[in-house]
Amino acid sequence: MERLRILVIDEADRVIVEEKQNWYHTLEDVLYYYTSLTSQNSWSNVPVRKRSRPIPTVGYHYDRSVDITLQKILVSATLTHDPEPLKQFNLHFPILFTSNRIHHNKNNLDTVLNDHENAETNSSEIKKQVKNDENREIPNVISQLKSSENHLTTGVGQFLVPESLEEFLVTAKPDIRVLFLVYLVRQKHKKRILCFANTVDCAKRLNMLLANFQGIKSKFLSSHLHPDKRQRILNLFSVGLCQILVCTDSMARGIDINDVECVVSYDVPPSIKIYIHRIGRTARAGKKGTAYSLLSTNQFYHFKKDLKLAGRKKIKQLQFHQSKWSHFNAEYQVALRNYEMNIKILDKKCTNDPSKQVNNNKIVSEESMQNIKKPKSKRKKSTN
Repeated sequence: MERLRILVIDEADRVIVEEKQNWYHTLEDVLYYYTSLTSQNSWSNVPVRKRSRPIPTVGYHYDRSVDITLQKILVSATLTHDPEPLKQFNLHFPILFTSNRIHHNKNNLDTVLNDHENAETNSSEIKKQVKNDENREIPNVISQLKSSENHLTTGVGQFLVPESLEEFLVTAKPDIRVLFLVYLVRQKHKKRILCFANTVDCAKRLNMLLANFQGIKSKFLSSHLHPDKRQRILNLFSVGLCQILVCTDSMARGIDINDVECVVSYDVPPSIKIYIHRIGRTARAGKKGTAYSLLSTNQFYHFKKDLKLAGRKKIKQLQFHQSKWSHFNAEYQVALRNYEMNIKILDKKCTNDPSKQVNNNKIVSEESMQNIKKPKSKRKKSTN
């Protein structure tokens, strides 16, 4: 820790909520008070130079005589703008860097950014220098940067997504949502689809149902799988041997899969933050991507309202009309029958092998099939 200068905390908003064992304060104690662990560890060494905490000053933001202070970089697609949760990191004069959608002349922007590092250069000198370099009138770059930042990033809960990402809200009843995935593969020729379900049970059952469609190759991905098996599945998906990867939101963070063409929210996301992390799996590193959210009619209004509050206003709306899936219907009915047979086989295995009953019962749970159409069973009318 003696040589630690830069601390990068990825998925910082999640770390704030799920900080375990008070690790950050333990880290700071070791950095600034090297004797804090001496009594517990005889091997603790006295540092060559004692580190001091930064002292905020009006002139230079911190005491420049302290040249070994710790720089902290917090990164997240949904980092809070509220300073209260951030106080645990003991930030001194923090600077918020955000992306924006406005493109500027590269030379003009470089000039502004370079001059911004010099605290003695004021905004009027920047404008004058840029004009002299270009020898022509240019737009007020500084005011554009400020206005775009105010417009796009002010307020708690405002999120930005890559400009290369297209977002769609799709009205689709639960019993035909699986056909939308088939439609993307066969009609839209999508080769790498990342599909999110809200529960593990629903994800497993959806994967089982997709396996009964001819030419559709899908895999179920879970954080509970062995790392080697999980990596093999990701490799199949990356090279195009698996068209649909079905998973839950445990895989929505920290996973970087190359060339994901589109993300499908099979179930409505529980929150806008989860939605942002889902769609963030595509359109990465400047590449194009598409995100589809499948919604019932009664979910549409409320989800769209939540998106507007989060700054996501201009999202296209689609209807998954019957004309797009009617020619899949016969195959769909066959797939459902095969799926039911597989469920019965699993039920029988659970009965014969009690040791597997707990896990398999989760797979065949009736509650997990809320979003997948099943053949209606005839009920006997009860008599009083």
